[in-house]
This record gives sequence, structure tokens and C-alpha cells, in this order.
Amino acid sequence: MNANNPLIRLAAAGAIIAVAVLALWQAGILFQDDTATIQTDNGTAEVFAANTDVETPPFENRKVGLDEGDLAPDFEFSTFNGERKRLSDFRGQPVFLNFWASWCGPCRQEMPDMTTMMEKYGDQGLVVIGMNNGEAIRPAKRFLDDIEVQFDEFGYDPNSDVARRYAITGLPVSYFIDADGVITRVALLLPFNVMESAVLEVIAGHKALAN
Repeated sequence: MNANNPLIRLAAAGAIIAVAVLALWQAGILFQDDTATIQTDNGTAEVFAANTDVETPPFENRKVGLDEGDLAPDFEFSTFNGERKRLSDFRGQPVFLNFWASWCGPCRQEMPDMTTMMEKYGDQGLVVIGMNNGEAIRPAKRFLDDIEVQFDEFGYDPNSDVARRYAITGLPVSYFIDADGVITRVALLLPFNVMESAVLEVIAGHKALAN
């Protein structure tokens, strides 16, 4: 057979694409299900796709939006332990909301600093939530186990519903949300000193409310 035959080249290209798609499917990057079963410390648990079709609790006359000074849009999500939670469950506490994925090198770079923030400022009310963007839970969890980071919550968003609601076009992206649910800062990859400044800023808003 002639290797330069267009039909042979087309068949070879198709085989390469098929192998690539199979590898992505096995890795859990393509064709995610809305529901998955995972193993937890308490046995098996089901996790479900995120839901952005929930009403955001009001505060003053602020609009719901994605700019600083807006109310952060509420959403419901499954944790990697199978619990079902909403962003609004954390009203009354400052929130560091981060969007990440296992294939994102800069995400890996900043996650240990985020764990440091949680450990350093958790006693001042800070909550760190990491929302995975568009991956199946197993490869995402393998990634977290590999880098050994701890957040207060890791969220499952296999269809990128929350990421779309928050207009995420690149990773990592972080939203800092004060105790009233108001966005105080939106940032891309954060050097440690800038991250800490944003954390102190959102905590200061929390303290002002408490006083």
C-alpha cells in the first residue's frame, strides 16, 4: 500500500483522534456524567452537578453581578465528600472562592498558598472554597491527593455551570466575597503577598460587620 494515499493518511489521522478521545474519556475529562459515586471515609456517596438556578439572598439594594461591590451569584454544589451546599451557606463569613482544574499549572502553583491562608486566617472566619472547572470528580480528586492541599470545601462542577455563571475564561481565577456576600476583589494568579492582602481586605469587611 502507498503510505501517501490520501485515504490511508485520513484513516491514520482518524485512529490518532480516536485514541486521544479514548484517553481523555478514561481520564474523565470528556463525557462527564451529572452524577457520580465516590468513596468517602463514611462509605460511598453520590455527587451531583452544580446548580446555578438558585436565588441569591439579598443585601441592601445591591445587584447580583460579577464586579467588585456586587452580590456574588449564589449556586449549589456537591462537595468531594458528597454533601450538598450553597455559597450562601457561608453568609456571615468571608469567602475566598477559587476556580481551578487539574491541567492548570498556575493552579497547582498557588494552591499551597491558599492552604496557608486557610490555616493562618481560619480562626478569623475565612472560608476557602475551590470549585473545580469541568472535570469528573475522580481525576480531580487524584490531583488533589497528589498535591496534598486542604481547603474548607472542594466543589464539583463537571459541566462548568458555575464557571460559566462567573464568566471564567481562564484559570486560576479567585473571587473574594465578604460576610454580606459582596465581592471585594476579583483576581487572576495571585502572588503570596497579593493573596494575603486580598484575604486581609475581605476579613476586615467581616470584622466591620461583627462590630
